[in-house]
Amino acid sequence: MNILFVCTGNTCRSPMAAALLKDMLREKGIHNIKVESAGIATHPNEKANPLAQKVMEEQGIQVTDHRSKQIQVELLKQSDLILTMTDGHKNAVLSGEPSIWNKIFTLNEYAGIKEKDIPDPYGLTIQEYQITAQEISKALEKIIDKLK
Repeated sequence: MNILFVCTGNTCRSPMAAALLKDMLREKGIHNIKVESAGIATHPNEKANPLAQKVMEEQGIQVTDHRSKQIQVELLKQSDLILTMTDGHKNAVLSGEPSIWNKIFTLNEYAGIKEKDIPDPYGLTIQEYQITAQEISKALEKIIDKLK
């Protein structure tokens, strides 16, 4: 199975989501799932935001090797599940590639959480990044059993 996380710049939310899911899968001994992330408006090859890196390090997870990448049709088609951080991201991706309608959801939507969007912490405090990471983790915990 291939899972793709999508946010805006691919330096905060989607790399944190990918890193958190990889860590959860490793802890559960699940090795048959490939996890990637991309953005809808990226500057290619940017590192993860320093505050995102710090928040992940606080959880024992490294994202220092992350480099941002722009979403591509090929990547969308290779993915079995596409999880966006907001409804706006979902709609933007669908408008560019409507054929993936049956495998794209917001992260919270797929987790069964009423609030669809994970707010963007970019430009905010480390506390906001910590809150964002907690919200992502909460959603991932709800969906991890679906992925087995």
